[in-house]
Amino acid sequence: MKFRFLFIIFIFGLYTSISFHSQNCTWNGSIDGDWHTIGNWTTSDLGAVIASRVPTSSDSVIIISSVNDPIIGAAAEAGTLTINSGGLLEISGVNFLNVAGTVTINGTLTLNTFIGGIECGSDWDDTGGSFILNGFDKVIFDGSGSHTINTNSNFIMLEINSGTYKASSNFSVQSLLSISGGAILDPDVNTITIDPGTSFTNNGNLVFSNSSGIFDVNGTATFTNSGTIDMTAGGTLKLSLESPDIGGTGTFTSGTGTVEYDRDNISFPSGNQTIDEVTYNNLTINGTDDTDVKTASGTTLDVNGNL
Repeated sequence: MKFRFLFIIFIFGLYTSISFHSQNCTWNGSIDGDWHTIGNWTTSDLGAVIASRVPTSSDSVIIISSVNDPIIGAAAEAGTLTINSGGLLEISGVNFLNVAGTVTINGTLTLNTFIGGIECGSDWDDTGGSFILNGFDKVIFDGSGSHTINTNSNFIMLEINSGTYKASSNFSVQSLLSISGGAILDPDVNTITIDPGTSFTNNGNLVFSNSSGIFDVNGTATFTNSGTIDMTAGGTLKLSLESPDIGGTGTFTSGTGTVEYDRDNISFPSGNQTIDEVTYNNLTINGTDDTDVKTASGTTLDVNGNL
């Protein structure tokens, strides 16, 4: 009886180890370009072809070059996403592709949406291919643990909803950047640029883990900090906003970092700028000439390092 019981446990364990792992769903495009058509997929398990299905959140999705390139016109999901060289994938409408794990683009991913886009729960790397944005396209990072963003492109709307995301390359954001409570965005050794007109809202953590990291907020962007800005390890926060409020309703830790005010009268009608009343480590004030007036917002300006 004991032997039979152990044998049943062994068989159950073997079954579950085989059943509960990711399977590959490879795009073949043999019928049309609809992501949700079962016949467009070749599904394999440990190398053996099995019954085709539309990918689930546990499947490793592979997009290859095909006669009919896939278009996502309704909500879709994947465990991981790999677009091979020559492979093309488009997301359209108001729809999202929710990828639980990594996104690797060696082909082309095109977003042609209206506040739709893609969610990524792990590392992002499009440096081997092309990432094209055409509309009000959103990229959401919502993993747990530490991950990287490695891109040759820029983002229109970027949300860091959970986890820690470090930049592995320079990139800019052109419309909206938000960091949710508990989430961390870190430029690491790279530069994250917030373009003019972009809304930046920090309800989480903007952390500089390396002295070479730069977070550059430009011109007519809006800057709202209700979370934490941590420059303990250094880095540079560059501001060309007319009246930035660094501390906001959150916290600002100057650490060993540098804050640079760099509004000038060449890029803007006026180079005048208000210096926020927070405690700085290093404070750098730049402008074009003596007509660019920098004014402290309060009666006290504390600089612990270099001015």
